[in-house]
Amino acid sequence: MDNPGIQVLVWILALIALAYLFFAIYTIIILFDFRSKLRKRLVALSVLFAEKKEMLLSLYELYVKAKLPLSPEIKAAQKTVEALATEPKTEEEVMVIVTTFADFQRRLALLAEEERYILRHQDYVSYTNSLKDLENNYQRIVAAYNTDLNGYEYWRKRIAYRWLSWVFGFRKRRRLA
Repeated sequence: MDNPGIQVLVWILALIALAYLFFAIYTIIILFDFRSKLRKRLVALSVLFAEKKEMLLSLYELYVKAKLPLSPEIKAAQKTVEALATEPKTEEEVMVIVTTFADFQRRLALLAEEERYILRHQDYVSYTNSLKDLENNYQRIVAAYNTDLNGYEYWRKRIAYRWLSWVFGFRKRRRLA
């Protein structure tokens, strides 16, 4: 290899390969970081879901103590919420939990509107205020999750390293609503 043109070409190719390798490692490190952040957000949601489940079931117990007429649908929804696991591992599990809670909460709110005297009960006011706070916290966690998801998806979809992210198991994830 006495030809200086070939030596320069080999050096340039080696530098390009080294730069590609460096950015590939950097991309994978960033993806692992985002995956960790997304998992932490799901853990935060599981804590929030456990609190919300407790609040909703306490509100239901208040209705039972107040001898409100509980329909079979409300009783069935209460059983569903009581049996619901609050530790989501995927976005789909989060959506199942959210819709189950929303359905139960809506049913309880409609019953409270029908039986207006419960609206003045001090425990009812306390539970509904706590539920509003939990909803605000849920919105904050979802916003942070979706922000982290945007970063995750950006790095996962980088064309030059898409194959590498697939090899390491970085798959498409869904946004939370």
